[in-house]
Amino acid sequence: MSLLFFPHVAFYRARLKARRWKDYLILSTSGGDEGRIEEFLRILASDGGEDCCLLKVGKGRRVSMIATENGKKVFKLYTPKKGPRGLLHAFFPSKALTEYCIALKLFSLGIPVPQHFAVLGRRWFPGMGESILVLGYLEGCERLSKVFPSLGRDERGPFLERLARFAKRLHSTCFCHSDLWAKNILVEANKGTFFVVDLDGGFFSCMLLPFRAPVNLAQLLFSLNGSSSLTGKEVKLFLRAYGASTRMEVRTIRAYHRKFGPWPWKGEVCWQDLC
Repeated sequence: MSLLFFPHVAFYRARLKARRWKDYLILSTSGGDEGRIEEFLRILASDGGEDCCLLKVGKGRRVSMIATENGKKVFKLYTPKKGPRGLLHAFFPSKALTEYCIALKLFSLGIPVPQHFAVLGRRWFPGMGESILVLGYLEGCERLSKVFPSLGRDERGPFLERLARFAKRLHSTCFCHSDLWAKNILVEANKGTFFVVDLDGGFFSCMLLPFRAPVNLAQLLFSLNGSSSLTGKEVKLFLRAYGASTRMEVRTIRAYHRKFGPWPWKGEVCWQDLC
């Protein structure tokens, strides 16, 4: 079933090293250090302390950062949804394993992502138990939603062009991100490199990309416009730098209208202007 619906997960899962540790199954590309993982889990379970910092809490997901001797690590804890689930879900891989395999594939294709170390699963089959993803903490990086408002007007244009080229490069791998908001893109301190995060809801599909890519562009434009109002000239620059066809640009406007309301730049930017 994983091979049918998640071929990239099945491909990389077969190449991961699996080993048992207590009641966890550990998957990684190397042997790892179970002693350090035990220390991380103990700190994570303590809900605080000097070495643990809670970064984000969402539906069925909790993200914490733990400082270690070898640098900072991020732990993403996924808990199963409450309530009955269909039999088909028993064959689905966990979200932690899905994100781990997606990150490995994107990295192999040259897309900057945080370093992913290991996946820990409890009650691995039938895939409905708790799972933990261990990844590296990106020092000196900040979310795009915080970086963009701090830019000057003369810096925003070139920055949007680089962001559009990054989105085009990401979509060139046929990867469809489920939530390509500004908060899910990290920017390096020198504002030269973008990193994409929160990959667990994404998937690879060349057939669905023409329909999903406009939604991603609409999400980016909406989140950037909310944090710092975009001008019609900047939106036009972003869409042109992305290099999409006229049909793709029309679909972006329609996706924006369908999900977020009327196109804010109707009087300044319309799809005829982009031809």
